[in-house]
Amino acid sequence: MFWRRWISQPEVRIDWRFLLNSGRKLRICCCISKEFQRRNISLWLLDVGGDVSGNGVAKLMLTILSAFAEFERDRISERIRDAKRQMRAEGRLQGGKRPFGYRVDDAGALYPDEREQYALIEMRKLRTAGKSYRAIVQALAEDCGVAVDHTTVRNILRREAAK
Repeated sequence: MFWRRWISQPEVRIDWRFLLNSGRKLRICCCISKEFQRRNISLWLLDVGGDVSGNGVAKLMLTILSAFAEFERDRISERIRDAKRQMRAEGRLQGGKRPFGYRVDDAGALYPDEREQYALIEMRKLRTAGKSYRAIVQALAEDCGVAVDHTTVRNILRREAAK
């Protein structure tokens, strides 16, 4: 873990936000504090203004700060999840690469690309006919004017089969 480099020191002084952001969870922050206490290492949080490994009030303060940091991280992930759910419901791109067969307009909404949609239909048809991925790539280049790799064809068809 990140804090192991401090074990040889008799005293560690850090900003409490660094500890909370590095620890990620209340349980981890408390484990770090207990490990420092077990090894007789003083843990000083600069903004709190004292040793949080020794006295009960400081330990209570560290626990409260850790709980609020964990709560805020959970709220952030909830907001991100809600935003992505909303974007998905509106048919907007949620980030990453655009899906094959679609284009993205200025507002971030997906709309079908006719040429790539036709290529998708051809991919399915050719694969059902027993053609290899490389043969499908050649047929798409000749018939549709779409240049893709055989692994792209494989991934697209597997993704659609999983739906």
